[in-house]
Amino acid sequence: MHPLLVVIIVAAVAAVFCWIASLVTEDTSWVDRLWSIVPVIYVWIFAIAGLADGADATRLVVMALLVTACRRSACGTRCSRCFSSRSSWARPSPTSSSGISTSARPAGGVINPGIIGAVLLTLLFLGSTVFTESISAAKHPAYAEYRRTTSMLVPLPRRRVS
Repeated sequence: MHPLLVVIIVAAVAAVFCWIASLVTEDTSWVDRLWSIVPVIYVWIFAIAGLADGADATRLVVMALLVTACRRSACGTRCSRCFSSRSSWARPSPTSSSGISTSARPAGGVINPGIIGAVLLTLLFLGSTVFTESISAAKHPAYAEYRRTTSMLVPLPRRRVS
């Protein structure tokens, strides 16, 4: 079975599970609970499929290991989304000593135009994170204290509040 089809099936099962669980428990935060787990499953499906095909799956396995390691670390979902949303900042080219393909260089030749997608996804991620945290702060008064002591994106040690 094609790995994309397997991922679509896993996504559908996760969506149905979240819907049914939210009806049964009257708690709509099941997606939040699964969001840090399901991307790890997705990336491993592709890595295993690459290995099974006998192709050079080094990049897929490295990505799967990074996403898994990040999931196990303090940053969880934020880190896995960060890894999945980054595209190449500069595409290496054997024809250019700078490592940036001459055909992809804008005038001035410093940055690959492919960075636009990564920058827009990063801005979307930051905006949605700020928006989500404002909703959480409005719903849960104790969340303001959590925000004061916890870094939003980078897994740093908790700040001490005097």
